[in-house]
Amino acid sequence: MDDNVDKSYLQETVHHGIKNAEIGPIIKADAGKGEYAADLAYRGENAANYDALVYEVKSNTPDEKANGMASLIDLTRFIASFNISTASTNAVEQWNQVINVNHFLRQVACEWLGGNWDGIVYSGNNYMLYKHPKTNQFITMPMDFDFTFGNGLELDQRKLMTGKWTDISSRRMVHSYLWEKVMSVPEFQKSYMEMLSTINDKVMHPATLLPRVQGLAYMIQHDAEWDKGLQKWTAGGMSRPWADGSFLESLKRGSGADDENIGLIEWIETKHQAVVQDLSETEALDPPSLEAKLRANALTIKGIPRFVFEKMEDIVGEELGEDIEDLITAQKQIEIMPQAAINPVPQ
Repeated sequence: MDDNVDKSYLQETVHHGIKNAEIGPIIKADAGKGEYAADLAYRGENAANYDALVYEVKSNTPDEKANGMASLIDLTRFIASFNISTASTNAVEQWNQVINVNHFLRQVACEWLGGNWDGIVYSGNNYMLYKHPKTNQFITMPMDFDFTFGNGLELDQRKLMTGKWTDISSRRMVHSYLWEKVMSVPEFQKSYMEMLSTINDKVMHPATLLPRVQGLAYMIQHDAEWDKGLQKWTAGGMSRPWADGSFLESLKRGSGADDENIGLIEWIETKHQAVVQDLSETEALDPPSLEAKLRANALTIKGIPRFVFEKMEDIVGEELGEDIEDLITAQKQIEIMPQAAINPVPQ
């Protein structure tokens, strides 16, 4: 649940508890410390072009660090070079030689269902890349799950709860070129939607999840109320009022703060139904219509390249937030900029 991913964790999880398992390159991806998000954009062959605060290679020796960075560059080069319109018929196999795609898709499905806006797709943040030494596949691993279920986000709370799954990246600054390229493959899109449906039905269904939530809430209710009643010795802080002054009521709806307008129970119930509705529109399509829908989705999820957005900031002479109107304006700049500059492909 935290940001610490070390060799013992990998031995216990990926390597099934084998204490002397060989450990491959480990790269921690962080959007909060460097110059850009960990969007897996290809930035050339020079390792110095990859901000060490964004991509931190976990290593004990210079050779391990160099090997880890070389692996990262290989991955970003592959992502940038892949083009579904010119890809061979075995695109699925091509991708699975490089990255464990099913694992990645499950991760993103959980991010969408839980409204995780501080993860790999929405923010290019809080994940780890691990290259398995036996399969040579990268495995993505999420970290840090506090900003989920409607918590901590001001602008997009409702959209993340009630929108279509393509809304996680559509018309936002690109934070995951991996996501965009993987979802350009129709087979992966189908797999992703099947995963969404399964997890939504088996795990996120209110009948499954709410008894667990309520059981935990009842267990800590008296402690939470006791803590809330303690005299505060300092001003300010993060303490917020509960809805109607009740701990249990706060689970049904948010505190009313800009970044806390949705209660946990409200999220679970509303999100489940929104996903059912979203996926039902695809399930009813005949094969030709489905193929057309998949192609349209691959375009819809695309964000605005950072280069374009920064160019827009230069034009207006001020720093822009990620407000949708700013992004729509920036999107129009794509038409007047050379495609090679917007989306460079390695030679």
